[in-house]
Amino acid sequence: VNGSFFYKNAEECDRLVASEHCSDDNKNKSFVIINQKGIDSLSFNVLTKDEILALRRAKHRNMERLTLTYDDGAMNLLEYLTKEYLGFAEDSEEKFSFVEGYKNPKSVTILLKGSTKYLLNQLKDILCDGFCSITNETKDD
Repeated sequence: VNGSFFYKNAEECDRLVASEHCSDDNKNKSFVIINQKGIDSLSFNVLTKDEILALRRAKHRNMERLTLTYDDGAMNLLEYLTKEYLGFAEDSEEKFSFVEGYKNPKSVTILLKGSTKYLLNQLKDILCDGFCSITNETKDD
């Protein structure tokens, strides 16, 4: 489907762009939709009014990580969506879209921050050494 958006004035354009950046700031984020494709403005507004946080244009690799982490699959059709298929998470953060507090996670991501590449390499080595120590300790028991 090819479509175009035309705005009557700059305020309308700014309003739609602002609504696309974040669908919900201060409300309860009890339901999240993560979509690899785009979500049109009308659908985005409907989701916002129903207090549903929608993340659009998620990268393919991030979707793969989510399915591996939470042992769920991607849903392609709403007809197959059942109550048993839905998951649960305690918290999500908006700037980086972290999902935390999931029951029975299968993997984890560790974000390292450093001012130089040398410092990042040191942090990475320390982390790897720590994991090796934990692995060796659990194998000995």
